[in-house]
Amino acid sequence: MKTIIIFCYRLIEFRNLLTSNVIKECSKLMKVIVVVPKDNVNICKRIVGDNITIEPLNGNAKFNKRKIVSFSEKLENLLRNILSLTFAKKKTKKNCISQSFMIRAYFNSQKNFGIRRRIQARLIVLSAILLSRSLVLRKLLIVLISFFLKNKNHNNLYKKYSPNLIITGSLGLDVDGKVINEAKRMNVKTLTINQSWDRIVCKGYPVIFPDNLIVWNYQMKEDAQSFLDFHKKDIKVLGAPVWDYLFKKEGLLSKKIFFKQLRLNPKKPTVYYPLSSAFWHDELIKNLKIIKESIITNKLPTEIQFILRVHPYYWRDEKLRKALFKELDTLKKFNNIHINYNKIIGEKNSYFLKEEDQYFLKNCYHHSDLCLSVISSSMMEAIFCNTPALNFVYGTWKLPGEEIEIKDYKLHHLEHLYSYNLIKHVYNVNELIENIKNIKKLKLSKNDCKRMLEGEVPIFRGTAAKEYAKYIFNLCNIEK
Repeated sequence: MKTIIIFCYRLIEFRNLLTSNVIKECSKLMKVIVVVPKDNVNICKRIVGDNITIEPLNGNAKFNKRKIVSFSEKLENLLRNILSLTFAKKKTKKNCISQSFMIRAYFNSQKNFGIRRRIQARLIVLSAILLSRSLVLRKLLIVLISFFLKNKNHNNLYKKYSPNLIITGSLGLDVDGKVINEAKRMNVKTLTINQSWDRIVCKGYPVIFPDNLIVWNYQMKEDAQSFLDFHKKDIKVLGAPVWDYLFKKEGLLSKKIFFKQLRLNPKKPTVYYPLSSAFWHDELIKNLKIIKESIITNKLPTEIQFILRVHPYYWRDEKLRKALFKELDTLKKFNNIHINYNKIIGEKNSYFLKEEDQYFLKNCYHHSDLCLSVISSSMMEAIFCNTPALNFVYGTWKLPGEEIEIKDYKLHHLEHLYSYNLIKHVYNVNELIENIKNIKKLKLSKNDCKRMLEGEVPIFRGTAAKEYAKYIFNLCNIEK
C-alpha cells in the first residue's frame, strides 16, 4: 500500500484537511500519516481514530521565540524575513498589492526596538525590493537558504514508513521549509496544498519549491506564476475542499425547520453575524453593545432578528472568552437574538468543530438575509449562497506585537475579491446600524453571485476533496 505523510506545523492545517474530508478520501486507498505539533498528538489521535496514524512534529523555524539563537539560525531568520517581503515583479504582469502593506506592517512591528534593529529592518526591506526586481537574485537567495534548511528531523519517519509523497500546507513557512528540503534529499515527491485565500499573495516568496502545488482557482494559479515564479505545469487547479460542504444538500434544512430550531420567525428579516476573532475583540464588544442599545431604543426595527455565532478562536483564550460571554449574556433576554457557541471537541489550542457546526453554518448562509463580516471568508460564503454581505472597514486589528487599522488593510486577494463589486463596506458603526435597518434593500442578483462563484470556485464544487485525493493517487501512481 502506498503511503503519504502530511505535515501540519499548525493545527489549523490539520483541521482543514480533516473537516474538508481530504484525509478521509486519501485514506480509502493509501496509508495516511499526519504529523502534528507534539502538544496536539493525543487529541488528534482521538479525533481520527485507528485509520489514520498521528506522529509528533520535530523542529521549529521560529527562532525569535527562543532566548538563545545560534549565528546560523539568525542568518536563516534574516533570509526568511527578506523572502517574506519579496514578490516577483514582471513588466508584463501586475504587481502584488500586498507587498506595500506588508512592508509598512513590518516597519510598524519594529518601531519600538533600538536603532540597530530598525536599521536592520530597512536593509531587509531594501533587499526584498531588489530581489523582487531580479529573478537571478531570487534564485541565488533560494540556493543560499537551502544550506540552512538541511536537516534529518524526521529521518525516523522515512525509515519507518517509506513514504511515496510528502504533503505540506505552506510553501516553506516555519518548519515546512525543512520538511520539503528533507523530502527532496530523500528523493520523495513533494506537494503543497493551498488551504487559504491569502497564502499565495500574502506570505512572500517561497523559501523552497515543492514539486507540485494545488490551488483553488485560476486566479491563484496566475498569481503563483506571476509573483512566486512557479512553473505552469507544476500547478493544479482543483477547487476548494474547505467549501465543499456549502454545495452539498446534506444537512441543509428548510428555512421553516431551521428557524424553528432557533426559536426565530422564518418570515422576519434575519442578520447572520459570525463574530470576529479575538484579534478584533475590543471592536466586537463595542458592536454588540451598540446593537443592543439600538434594539432597546428602537433604532433598529423590532422585526429584525440576529443569529450570533462565537468565533472558534475564543476557545483558545479564556480571559477574552469570559469577557465576550459576559456581554453575550446581556443579549439572551431578547427574543429576536439567537446565540450559537459552536460544537467543539477539545479545548484551547486543540479544539475541533463537530460536523453539526458545519451544518449550522450552511443553514445560516442559505437562510439569512444579510451576513456581517470583518474581512473574513464569511462574506464569500454568504455570497456563494446568494446572501448579501457587509464588510466592516473600521477599528483596529490587534496582532502579537503590532496593531493595524482595518481601513489600511490592503492585500492583493482582498482587492481582487472587492473587484467583483458585490461586497458592501461599512466604515463606522453608525453606517452598520443604518444598513441593518435597511436590510430589505440589500439584494444581490443570482447572476452576480454566480459570476463570483465561477471565479473563486470554478470547478468541483462539493467534490473537491475527492479530486484532491485522485490527484494525490496519481502522484503516487495509484490507479483508482
